[in-house]
Amino acid sequence: MIDRMGRLRRGTGQGGFTLIELLVVIVILGILAGVVVFSVSGVTDKGESAAFQTDARTLRTAQEAYFAKFGEYADVQTLADEGFLAGGTFTGNRTEKGNTIVLGTGPSGKPNSAYTITCGENGSPVPGGCGTAGTVARGGTLVVGETFASNATTNVASSTGGGTHAWWETMYNGLIELDEAGNPSPELAAVVPTVGNGGITNGGATYTLTLRQNVEWHDSTTASPHFFNAEDVKWTFEKVLLRLHARTRGMAATLGYDSANCRADNIVATNGAGSNGGTVVFNFNSPYIPFLKQLNVTEAAMNPANSVSGAFPVGTNGCPSQAQADAVKVGTGPFKFDSINSPSAGDGKVVRNPKYWKSGLPYLDAILMRPFTADAARYNALVNGDVDFVWDVPNPNVAALDANPAFGIAATQSLGGGPNSVDQVIFNLKASGSTVASVANGTAPDHPVLGNVNVRRAIFHAINRDDYLNIGRNGIGNVSRSPISSQVFGAATDIPLPAFSVSTANSLLDGAGWNGPRVTVGSTPNVRTALGHPTLADGTPLTIRFLQGSGIFTDRLAVIKANLAAVGIDMPITVNTTNANTQVFTNRDFDLYIINYANGYDPHVGVRRQYHSDQISTTGTPNNAAGYRNPAVDADFDQAVQTLDTTARAALYRDFQQRVVNDLPYAWMIETPNVRGFRATCTGFRVWTGLFAESASCAG
Repeated sequence: MIDRMGRLRRGTGQGGFTLIELLVVIVILGILAGVVVFSVSGVTDKGESAAFQTDARTLRTAQEAYFAKFGEYADVQTLADEGFLAGGTFTGNRTEKGNTIVLGTGPSGKPNSAYTITCGENGSPVPGGCGTAGTVARGGTLVVGETFASNATTNVASSTGGGTHAWWETMYNGLIELDEAGNPSPELAAVVPTVGNGGITNGGATYTLTLRQNVEWHDSTTASPHFFNAEDVKWTFEKVLLRLHARTRGMAATLGYDSANCRADNIVATNGAGSNGGTVVFNFNSPYIPFLKQLNVTEAAMNPANSVSGAFPVGTNGCPSQAQADAVKVGTGPFKFDSINSPSAGDGKVVRNPKYWKSGLPYLDAILMRPFTADAARYNALVNGDVDFVWDVPNPNVAALDANPAFGIAATQSLGGGPNSVDQVIFNLKASGSTVASVANGTAPDHPVLGNVNVRRAIFHAINRDDYLNIGRNGIGNVSRSPISSQVFGAATDIPLPAFSVSTANSLLDGAGWNGPRVTVGSTPNVRTALGHPTLADGTPLTIRFLQGSGIFTDRLAVIKANLAAVGIDMPITVNTTNANTQVFTNRDFDLYIINYANGYDPHVGVRRQYHSDQISTTGTPNNAAGYRNPAVDADFDQAVQTLDTTARAALYRDFQQRVVNDLPYAWMIETPNVRGFRATCTGFRVWTGLFAESASCAG
């Protein structure tokens, strides 16, 4: 699948700036009075294709700088005449490499609002060409076919839900930006703190972040300017992230967080002059190594501490309710909130933020989000031209779309709410309907069936995970090899997981008291019954309820149902796409459940919440749904987060994985990369982040 993923990445449509290009443009915009010149004479890449592409990117950088100053694009000669290109030989509208700029009218209807760079001498394409390096059109509305239904929860700081992030993350920014590999760069923080620059001290327990200045919130006006500042950062962590975000709240204890009053006195905020920017110091009680991986927009979207009209409502203890937090529709991101259920029921819309701190971006005027939860409808909407971009190409259609030159595809490990996701079957280890409090304090009784680890192991052995992948996802993904995604640090892929074996599953069930006479239950024949079971009466059929919370799992659960029937287990499926999370995490009324857990970029970020006993809670879901408690596992996580040495840290995560493979609170099924699809004339997508359209544009 690694080779296949490499092929799928071919159509990434990465016409957007590289980080270096963006930084160059930002510098230009900051000193427009100065003279900044881009050179095209030093293109010496090995291979003509690489040389043409490098030359094209230089042209694009010059174009964006020119646009920032003059409000339109220009031909090569004009760029040179105005001092934006130098050191090359220009013949008419061609560089010495033969690259040509073609100006056009973009969706805005304005002349010279779009351009395309063509590669090759006299316009003749060369192998590899420019790709989409130079295609930009300003204006227009990008229509997105959403996998998730219309989502009224707009504050991504309060939720890890994939729907919330896919719909609304583009309204926000984090403090640190992470690339697809998890490498940090500055976002709302002016620099990435390191030991070398003094931003990380006290052995990794203290982090000092200096904030950008002149970043305006969406509600800022000329009459009432509203700048992002240090108090906003503190408020976001205290009132929202440490309470409600399932992954970020994992740092609450080591920050000395007072959850009853929503206070984090260990976070010290100092605003800059005019409440603009400033510094924020995070004083952890002990070293907290993964912190920088939890500061991007997905893990820590910034909220304002107040609006231009006053403070946001909170409860009597100073804590906003979930609804109050969700009501915050103000960010600093490239797009700002416009509407829900307009122009059609179920639609959502964001519009261009004209004061976005990344000058010149975004290119688009608006994004119209329209739900197409049915796979066939979503795919047809794309190929029929009803939408320009879909978050999730249905797996059976990936090959056809890849072969169609009118479209591009891009594979990524992220779908909305977080990266490096894994399908996991959750075993309810405690009696269905037990209170969360009783599960958390260890007084809840064991589940009469799933409380036996040998039954859980039998179920794992009974499931053909290759079929689950190939039938349920058309082979898009990888069979899991460890409790941590193989894309994440610390994954111990050498610890064997239970292999598909019907005979082993049958033997384990026989020994667990399920070897009574076979019966028919509903449409399932040959169902096992209890015989000598320690808590259930002889003759009790082996029925295990499976709760399905999303339609994306239908084909995958059909595989599991057939697999379990083959070893004598009746598995009725109940579909609840409305409030399954409440049924699981609050009411604990389930036997088996399946969820796509985002592992994040570090085990402490997305993995700990699934296993640590302090994550058995009704807040910050999804968390430890299994009700799993193991003090040794808790200790592994508690020590790993403080361990600077990567070898020692990896050893702790290996120990945790060995323990949970023995205990099996979950069955780890498959890693689930997702495939985005888009019109080939739309470029510049950053598909791994919710800010996917920050630098996107559509020509024609």
